[in-house]
Amino acid sequence: MPKTFSPGLVALAVLLVGGGATLATRLVFRRIIKKIGAPLFPKTARPTAAIDGLREQGIVYAHLANLQSWGNPNASPYSLKLETWLRMSKVPYVIVRDFRLAKAPKGKIPWIEYNGLVMGDSELIIQFLQKEFPDCEMQDSKFLSAADIAVGHTFNTLASDHLALMIGWNRNAGNFEATLKAYRGIEDLGELGLPAWLVRLIMVQPLERMTKKRLYTMGVGRHSPKEIDEIGCRDMKAISDFLGCKPFLLGDRPSTADAAVFAILASIMWVPINSFVKTYAYTEPGLENLDEYLHRMRASFWDDTIEPWYCGGDQAETMWNKLGKPNPKFSTRL
Repeated sequence: MPKTFSPGLVALAVLLVGGGATLATRLVFRRIIKKIGAPLFPKTARPTAAIDGLREQGIVYAHLANLQSWGNPNASPYSLKLETWLRMSKVPYVIVRDFRLAKAPKGKIPWIEYNGLVMGDSELIIQFLQKEFPDCEMQDSKFLSAADIAVGHTFNTLASDHLALMIGWNRNAGNFEATLKAYRGIEDLGELGLPAWLVRLIMVQPLERMTKKRLYTMGVGRHSPKEIDEIGCRDMKAISDFLGCKPFLLGDRPSTADAAVFAILASIMWVPINSFVKTYAYTEPGLENLDEYLHRMRASFWDDTIEPWYCGGDQAETMWNKLGKPNPKFSTRL
């Protein structure tokens, strides 16, 4: 006789496969996130505050993604963007390592608390702080023309709202297992403490589907992988061409746009995840100024970093060797 199952067992199976799978996914997802999100902070000497600790007036409390990074201050490009701007502007701030999206305005990281106000979105935060701190060093209108400010806004938008989508595509849409392994420095997903097949089932596959759906809604995901890569390469080329031999994007002095361009480029080029766009940046003739620019920004605003940065790894080393030039990573003149 064929084996039969009790109605209770069938109901349990349906629950797990259906609605119960959502709860199971959340529980295991949280467990993995807690495990992989246990960074060796502080990456810098910057003071940090407890998530629910006391808040002082006049201090910006920046809730940044509590993600272990690959030798740079934050694996979240927008958290890196905001903190870079805070350093550039010299606005007084304290870091709050946090990944509670439920409490985040707009449901995303980063966000800030300031004098009782809560605000989300890195770009809106920067605009708000420029008004709150009129004497900060990142008041572009004090040293840039209206035309230059417009150009800076354009490249800020290109980096934050366009090129950044390539990060989501390359890291999460079809390559998340490799991303997860690189992120934790492991060879097998089973090293996370759960069977590899279970990690794929409840974390890798759902996250890839979610990212693809989000990118499809935004329009980028409607393109083929080859087309997406080509779009990213054109963005990189545009930044490189406009940057040229200038120290910073708009000239000899850094501006607000540099915070965004630096953060997005570093999140592509200075992480140990291979992608077509990253390879393009390190192999296309003439694009070496992007790596030089990253080193210049790092030396200018992240000189107190405790741990060493990844700085492009073998691809960067190969590029500089072929050019017959010293790697800026080891240079004191940037």
